[in-house]
Order: sequence, then structure tokens, then C-alpha cells
Amino acid sequence: MRILIDARKLDDFGIGRTIRNLVGAIARLRPEWRLMLLGSPSLVAADRASADGLTGSGGGRIEWIETGARRYGVGELLTLGRHARRLGVQLYHAPHYTLPWNLPCPAVVTVHDCIHLRFPQYLPRPFGLLPRALSRAYAACMIRDAVARAARVIAVSESTRRDLLGPLVGGRTEERSASERVVAIHNGCDAFFLERPSADEVDDALNALAPGLPERFLLYVGNVKPHKNVTALLTAFGHLLDSDRYGSRHRGLGLVVAGEHACERLRGPLSQLPAAAQEGAGLRFVDRASDRLLRALYHRATLLVLPSLYEGFGLPALEAMACGTAVVVSDAGGLPEVVGGGGLLVTPGDAEELEAAIDRLLASDDERQQLASVGRARAQEFTWERAAARTIEQYEAAVAQ
Repeated sequence: MRILIDARKLDDFGIGRTIRNLVGAIARLRPEWRLMLLGSPSLVAADRASADGLTGSGGGRIEWIETGARRYGVGELLTLGRHARRLGVQLYHAPHYTLPWNLPCPAVVTVHDCIHLRFPQYLPRPFGLLPRALSRAYAACMIRDAVARAARVIAVSESTRRDLLGPLVGGRTEERSASERVVAIHNGCDAFFLERPSADEVDDALNALAPGLPERFLLYVGNVKPHKNVTALLTAFGHLLDSDRYGSRHRGLGLVVAGEHACERLRGPLSQLPAAAQEGAGLRFVDRASDRLLRALYHRATLLVLPSLYEGFGLPALEAMACGTAVVVSDAGGLPEVVGGGGLLVTPGDAEELEAAIDRLLASDDERQQLASVGRARAQEFTWERAAARTIEQYEAAVAQ
């Protein structure tokens, strides 16, 4: 089978990791298939030159196709379909909700979340000055159109699937009734995070890329968009270091925020932190962490905290669990499906409950270790091979349909 996959988001954190691992696993399971990946010229050149390449891709099964189509514009809706026609593919896979208009073949679409529709107040203004309502209207139109036209739709969690079939997307009744076309397929966990590095490997990675970390620290991994609610974690961190609240119980506690441009984007909330939270090396930022550094941070962290108001899936929670680290996450979106009994769930947006959960686990080594053990076992259930096998089923069903 000849399949064209839109890989222009390969350099994104969540979607990029999904594309990389899913394509590699599909290539291993179906070595006779020809997978063609669309990418910008700079992305194609960088990935071809990369020693990592695509996970398990192997020779000859994966081919890069350069495209100048930019993301989030009318041009991509026309250009990408012409690529599919020129290449004579049998299937097109959009791992994001944008589906070209003029496709000559069936399509599979992956939708990771409907956050744009749930939190339109956080969307950017088009051209920096037009109403945010236009951004929401664009997202709603693209998602609704993709769900209506795709032969198969993959949601990365049951939570996202419910959003796609419910009133949030606002599809017509006959579209929502065709629920068999919309399936939930969980992401996998990169095997790299399930490997157990030696203490020396962890030390080497941290000393080279993030030296001087506190002995105990909380970890946040991801971007710092408003719905991620990182400001609540900063507030909780400041309170935990407040001697009037907790005495000396959390003295020396640190916080590491691993997210691109996080320090810059959190400048306002940072100024509100008490002096104890700002001094020394207690608060650290890692702009763009490699997998090697991420794994070391996961292994060394006391807790991973994801206070998001909503998540379509929650890869950082899964990766931390794979590394044997207990997690505190919001009971929002797909996070409960990922975490199961491997962490503490808190009410989204409840700052006091978040702070109490962190304090509770910091105070109990036994409970942390128990959650870490359950979480690691659970993470092993999320494999890219399983995700790829179910995705292949959707590919074959779409072509047959």
C-alpha cells in the first residue's frame, strides 16, 4: 500500500513524537508498504541528516516528500491534495485535524484534542488584532469537516472521542450517528523511557545539561500555554516553601519546568513568587530538552506534576510513569485514562487540592513508591506496536470502504 502522511508537525513535542513513533512501528509491522512523509524542505533536510531518523524506520520503506505548504492556511488545503494525486497514493493520513479538500483517495484523520473549542479565550488573535472568535471558528470548521469527510477518525483517548461525537464539535446528527468511524487509539510509550539507565548515565546527562539541580524537585514537562495551568503549579511551589504554612518540611525543594520559552512566557507569574522560591537553584527552566535529558529528569524528579485544565492524552505523565516516577495530574480529559491507579488525580483548577496532593506525596515515601510501581507497570501496557496495529486496521478499513 502507498500511504501519504502529513509529517509537517514532526518537530512539535506531542504530535511530533506520535508521528515519529507511529510511523516507525507501522514500518516494522508492514515492511511491504511504502510510507511517504510530507515535510517542509528544512524539516526534511534536518531529519534526513539526523542520526536518530524515524524510530525503526529501516531502509527503503519511508520516503520524504518536500512541500512548501504552510500550516493553518488555505494553501495547505489545496497543495497537499495535489501531492497525493501526483504520487498516486491509496491513502492519506492527517495526524492533525486539517484535511485537504481535493484528495483523490480515502483519508484517515487523527484528532488529539478539542482544546481550541473548550478554551477559545486562550486562542491567539488572527494577525494579532482580529477577534479570537475567528480562530475558534476556523478550528471548529476544520475539525467538523475532517470528521465528516474522513473514512476513519482516530482519537487519542476516549475523552477526545466523546468530544468529537458530542455537541462540542457541533456536527450534524447523521455525522455523529456514524460513531463506528471514530475510534479511540491510545498513544504508546517510547521504549527509550522504559529502559532503566544507570545512576551514572542519569548523573552524566544532568550534569552536562542541567547541573546543580536540588536533591528533591517537582517536574513539569510540556508547553506553557494557558490551559496547561502552570501558574497554579508555581503558586503551589511558592506555598510549599512558605515556612509559616509548612515549617521546614519542604526546605530545599526545587521545581524544574521543561518547556520551550517557559521562563519568558511565565515572567509575570514568576514575579509574584515569594523570594524563597526565586532564590538560588530551586527554580530551574529547561528550554528544549532532548530525550536523554528528559529521561534523566524523569528518573531524578521526586514528582511529575501536570495541573492542566484539559489534556487530550498526556504523554509526559506516561513517560514519567515509565521511568518509575509518581505523578500528580488533573482529573481532566484523557489524563485519567493514562494514569489509572499510577498517580493522584486532582480537580482541574483547584489550586488548594493540587497543593495538598503534592504535599501529601512529598511527605510519604511509601505512597510515592507504591504509585511509582503501579505507574511503571501501567506504562508498559501502552506500546507503539499496539497503537500501530490498531492504526493499520483503520488504514485497511478506510481503503476497503
